[in-house]
Amino acid sequence: MLAAGLRLWAEQTLLPTAVRVIGSPHATANLLPVEYAARAMTEIGAMPPGRPLETYHVVHQHDTPIPAVLNAMERSCPGLSLRLTSAAHRLGPADRAFAALTAGFHHYGGMAAHFDRARLTTMTTGIEPPAPVSADYLQRALAL
Repeated sequence: MLAAGLRLWAEQTLLPTAVRVIGSPHATANLLPVEYAARAMTEIGAMPPGRPLETYHVVHQHDTPIPAVLNAMERSCPGLSLRLTSAAHRLGPADRAFAALTAGFHHYGGMAAHFDRARLTTMTTGIEPPAPVSADYLQRALAL
């Protein structure tokens, strides 16, 4: 959905344009390649049941800084300049339009949550953990 929002923004907006995005330069997102997530969930699902309720955080072992995601968005949409701001009340029309097109992303702009993946690691010993999310990976994921 994020890539689709960027694509729509590029088609409907006169670039170059600067947009403010609500968030913190210290915020992170846990981005996990779907191939790893599917394999891990399949392996966990094939195990015999244990306790009545078991929770596995299927997450990446390395968080991705939000500024790295914004940089990838800028590379995907030449002429777009994204700047983090903590001042939600100062967003202009272009800022609000960008937030609407990238629905849901703005919720991650201030997050720095970390998840315990110890159970996942213990139960999926046969799966190689994914490499940290690189700028190239983000670029491909956001390709227009």
